[in-house]
Amino acid sequence: MMYRMPMESNNSSPYCSGSPLKRWIILGAYSLLILSTLSIVRRLRDLLTSAIGASGFSVCVSLLMGLVGIIAVVGTLRRKECRSPRRIAALALGIALYAFLISRLDLAVERLHYAEYGLAAILALYALAPSFPNAGIFFLAFFYVAALGLLDEGIQWVIPNRVGEIRDVGINISAGALGLFLGLVMGGDRFLKLRPDRRAWAVIFRVAGGLVLGTAFFLTFVHGFGHLHTSEDGTVFKSVFTRAEFDSIGATKQAVAWREVSASPLSSTESSNPREWLTLRIEQWKAYRHPTPSAYNYEAWRHRQLRDGLETPRYGSFREALEEERLLRTVYTNYMNTYDLHWPEEKRMRYASMPPKEEWPYRSPVQELLIAWIGPRGFWTLTICLSVALFCASIFATHRRF
Repeated sequence: MMYRMPMESNNSSPYCSGSPLKRWIILGAYSLLILSTLSIVRRLRDLLTSAIGASGFSVCVSLLMGLVGIIAVVGTLRRKECRSPRRIAALALGIALYAFLISRLDLAVERLHYAEYGLAAILALYALAPSFPNAGIFFLAFFYVAALGLLDEGIQWVIPNRVGEIRDVGINISAGALGLFLGLVMGGDRFLKLRPDRRAWAVIFRVAGGLVLGTAFFLTFVHGFGHLHTSEDGTVFKSVFTRAEFDSIGATKQAVAWREVSASPLSSTESSNPREWLTLRIEQWKAYRHPTPSAYNYEAWRHRQLRDGLETPRYGSFREALEEERLLRTVYTNYMNTYDLHWPEEKRMRYASMPPKEEWPYRSPVQELLIAWIGPRGFWTLTICLSVALFCASIFATHRRF
């Protein structure tokens, strides 16, 4: 059964125009555009950065985001019913939240997520409006954006020049949530006047159950499980290796073996050779179940990149950089010895006298997204129980009135 929008509201909301098929075509085309351009975004960014510099690229992104904000404000205020003080205040709050969250992102390209996924959320509201003209539309639009974000990052994980991260999924979801808030200001508040019916609840529970399973697969195969460790100096860090495996690596002095794999673990990620790319991805997947030399190299490389970045003028976190250096010296010894990457003693002594900027004891953010609080078996037991509960709730909602 297809639900229709109330006739008296046909001219009061932008969500009332257009056929259902046209709405879904627009949403599908936009989603396909996001997913189909993933392989060229990195190249385009590198091309622009080489032409105008990193700072110039950042300024261009900021100007683009400002232009998007202006278009959103003008488009909203053109409608007479959106000019009330309450809606204007809500619109100002939404824009302020956008500006605050965007300002906290270090990478300029990540700021674009707030534009593309905010628009995806609004288009999802537009597509779902004929079928779910009630408060349930916000749940379903949110789930759509979350699923699109997971699919986006999952595809990036298998693209040679991209990396999929749950952190980016979080950025996509927060962008979608803000997009829904702006959609609320642009006339979507009319849906809040109607509670979700049992059909809407059934769909919400089914989609939520599928999203839980999809998220579990993403966390398992893209990020994997790890272990929480404390170094000799008290630094807390995560790794795919157990303490016994670290000891085994140190005991066998396998520095040559690590070097044979790759001097820079990400160098082959940029390879255009499909065979090299596929081999790397298979090895990365295996690393989560059986840690490999590539996983060791990759972790050490990330700690070294963080160490070198923390001492730059931009951050000036010299004491934290020293803790990363100590971690590299005591845990990733073979990697550091192979490439002779240790700091001189006078540099370590100078940084040791500086006060820390972060909380102490120091917690390294490298591999911070690994699941360390629960093992794979317990994680999937929890996932399956939650999914079954949601699917059972959808059956209950089909036959019972909430």
